[in-house]
Amino acid sequence: MGHPEVVDQNSLKVCSSKPDHAKSSSKQNGFNTAKVIDLNCTGISDLPTFKSSPSSSLQSITCLYLNHNKLSSIPCGFHNVLPNLQVLSAIENELFELPSDICELKYLQEIHICKNKLTVLPHSLYKLKQLRCLNVSDNRLKALYPEIGQNVNLEELYVNNNVLKRFPSTFGLLVNLRVLAAANNQLENIPQTIHFLTRLQVMNLKCNKLALIPDSFSKLENVKHIDLSENRISTLWQSFASACSLETIILDFNLISTLPPWFSQLDNIHEICVAKNNLRKDDSFPLDFGKRLACLKKLDLRGNMIEQLPQSFGNLSNLQTLLLGAPFETVKENDDHIFQNGNWITDLPSNFTNLKHLIVLAAEDNQISNLPQDFGSLALLKDLRLGGNLLTSLPKSFCKLESLETCQLSKNRLKSLPEEFGYLDKLKKLCLDFNKLKSLPLSLKNCVQLEVLDLRGNRFSQAPSDILNVLTGLKDLKLVQEEESHDLLTLPNSCTADSDDEVEDCDFNDTSHTECWDDDSKSSSSGSSIHHALSVKDDEENWDDDLNTCQSAVNQSSNNELLETDAGQFELDGEEKTVSKSTGTTFDVYGNASQRIDLNIGQHRMLPYLLHQPRNVWGEREDSPEVVEDQYDDAV
Repeated sequence: MGHPEVVDQNSLKVCSSKPDHAKSSSKQNGFNTAKVIDLNCTGISDLPTFKSSPSSSLQSITCLYLNHNKLSSIPCGFHNVLPNLQVLSAIENELFELPSDICELKYLQEIHICKNKLTVLPHSLYKLKQLRCLNVSDNRLKALYPEIGQNVNLEELYVNNNVLKRFPSTFGLLVNLRVLAAANNQLENIPQTIHFLTRLQVMNLKCNKLALIPDSFSKLENVKHIDLSENRISTLWQSFASACSLETIILDFNLISTLPPWFSQLDNIHEICVAKNNLRKDDSFPLDFGKRLACLKKLDLRGNMIEQLPQSFGNLSNLQTLLLGAPFETVKENDDHIFQNGNWITDLPSNFTNLKHLIVLAAEDNQISNLPQDFGSLALLKDLRLGGNLLTSLPKSFCKLESLETCQLSKNRLKSLPEEFGYLDKLKKLCLDFNKLKSLPLSLKNCVQLEVLDLRGNRFSQAPSDILNVLTGLKDLKLVQEEESHDLLTLPNSCTADSDDEVEDCDFNDTSHTECWDDDSKSSSSGSSIHHALSVKDDEENWDDDLNTCQSAVNQSSNNELLETDAGQFELDGEEKTVSKSTGTTFDVYGNASQRIDLNIGQHRMLPYLLHQPRNVWGEREDSPEVVEDQYDDAV
């Protein structure tokens, strides 16, 4: 078949030339003998008035493409010129309405009018008995035409990004509907008659106001893909006839606390996403969860309140991606990672290493203090993210992760790395920032593929230059934390000794300003030096007084005693050596926290405490408490 004939945009007559943007035959859309009028991206703002008695060449046109123009209307009489039209596409124009006589296009099968300015659809659309696909996404529709149920051959309905509040009562008559996409609307309920949509395979109702899914939904037998994320759903239907056919289910950002029993019957499931919900303990999962999920490739449980994973997790033998950490990770301007809203997992199941096909493990912002001794048996693991946990050491088998390319261990309590760490010779990104490391294993020289290395916030006495000089492929090397808008306060010399005491136990009168990674000198300097505990720009004596005042207040206060300050009322916990605001927010003086703040006590400056943000009842981090800044010294 040669090139299809195209129509000149001014005369709308068939011409022999073929513009560069003309479409080929619509054979792949099912129209084997289609002829096309292609006016895409031509900048037209209106169409000529159509007259009757069309030429024979126009009668054979089956597809009209008007995409990416400036059309504000389609004139009436359309059907007189193109009576056999099967596809009408006017994507991304400025259409406010469709012609009322569009129903006269008796052979019309597809309408694509997304990304326009439609507020209503003509009721006459129900007369299009051949209509199979209606795409009106990205408009301003408040409702669908009530008679939509009479489009009994409709297979695909796309109404994303409108302002729909409900479906018409006739919706259950669309017995041939396979795809329902109504994301980003204001839907508050699903019709009880939805179980009549027996051929439904894809349902996307993301970003609506759904609080309850009707029980009748459980009767659907052929659903393969469901997206109900970002709604208000707290309880799922208790049985599901489509459990064995389901391939994808996305329930992120809801209020779900328990997964129903049919989650253990998903024989063909590939992806389960239940991030940012209210899952808590292992009883949030069915007892035999994992035993029949042989096809599961991705499991996303980020941002819940899970304390323990069930032992049945070890049955997910084909799992490739497991996400247990924060639903997002932000990076500040100084490249400091901020992990937010992870889970509360303290240990991984004993049979966790049965996940032999695991490629990505993200468990940042949890409470994990130990890894399984045979963790290194996860031979296919490429991306490991464990930042913001409580790890003090790594098992020796860790060095057997021969496929590992990305290793994120930021903000833990690691004091050393295994000597064989350099066996991870495929590493490209290694983040060890904000731990307690004093040295690096010499075997790290073998990691010649390293491109990113972050060592900030550790306890090195000198730069590991013997290792760094070998790693010539480094593109991003971070050794010291960049100064923020105010003077950053890190640990004084006395806190980098062997003792692991908290900051309060350090010598606050130590006024060492900087420590230089230079074998010949450790004097105060700038440039390549590490900014140490006290970077003082004002009166040092006043600064020492401030520190002594703070230390004295902490030492003299008993447990649960309240300290009145201009910045608010604080509860002093002598045993844990923390300062807690009465709202429940804890200011941990020393730890692997993710955010710095400056706290004013009276007229004086105080140590910039590291902020631990507790979760509220929804598992979210609470906002930082307001900090008094009116009296903050501009010189800082």
